[in-house]
Amino acid sequence: MLTKQVSACEETIIHEDEVRAASQTLIDSHVAGHLAQIFSALSDPTRLRLISALSDRELCVCDLAVVLGMSQSAVSHQLRLLRNLNLVKFRKEGRVVYYALDDDHIREEQVPLRVELAYEAVQRQLRSDILRARQEIEWSNKVIIDTNRRDDDHRNNGWL
Repeated sequence: MLTKQVSACEETIIHEDEVRAASQTLIDSHVAGHLAQIFSALSDPTRLRLISALSDRELCVCDLAVVLGMSQSAVSHQLRLLRNLNLVKFRKEGRVVYYALDDDHIREEQVPLRVELAYEAVQRQLRSDILRARQEIEWSNKVIIDTNRRDDDHRNNGWL
């Protein structure tokens, strides 16, 4: 039996108290646009790794390149994108450029995403995927064993 999935109200009823409460906590379009840019920047694994590397220390571009296993120019390109969003800051000491997270507003206010939480979520998903794959392999092995036993029975009874 197929059931109809409803994704919209079948009748229009406005719940004024709920609308008022939601309107009071709604972020404005400018903030939403800025957050969307930040989340877009953070959707790239390389940029997430850069932020992770800078989460508790300042590093120069050379060190970041080694840590990430990338060229300095590729790291600089990614850092420029993060710098344009004020996610990282830099300082120059002679010919060496050091980067750090643009402190508290990154850790607490503007970016509610924490790299550690995202990492843990990915680890949980990977563990789940591995468990599911193991179960599928066990099931496949059982099917193969059962098929082989059936074929052996058929041969022994002269049916094959």
